[in-house]
Amino acid sequence: MTSLQRKAREAAFRNLYWLMKSEIPHTTNYLPLNDLVKLQGCSILKNMNRGENDKGELQRFIQEAVISMGTVVRQQILDEAIASPWYTIMVDETTDISVVNEMIVYIR
Repeated sequence: MTSLQRKAREAAFRNLYWLMKSEIPHTTNYLPLNDLVKLQGCSILKNMNRGENDKGELQRFIQEAVISMGTVVRQQILDEAIASPWYTIMVDETTDISVVNEMIVYIR
């Protein structure tokens, strides 16, 4: 991976992180957001997918990137909670219409 490809990947990761942080669905908005950024003149993203093995815009890669970012953020939150003398935990569980169980844990 060249230096330009690495910078392009970092810019794309920042776009993906922004979508996640803003709670905007990344599955349908990541590629259009990258296209918009290119249209606005950010030429660095034009270096994405230059190598034959560079799959930076495939859905599998995007999903793996989201999981990786979530793991890093989760670990940072857990480290802060462990270092704190006090914290609160709130847990909420739900089942959606497709019978998928989800549990959310809030740490404050």
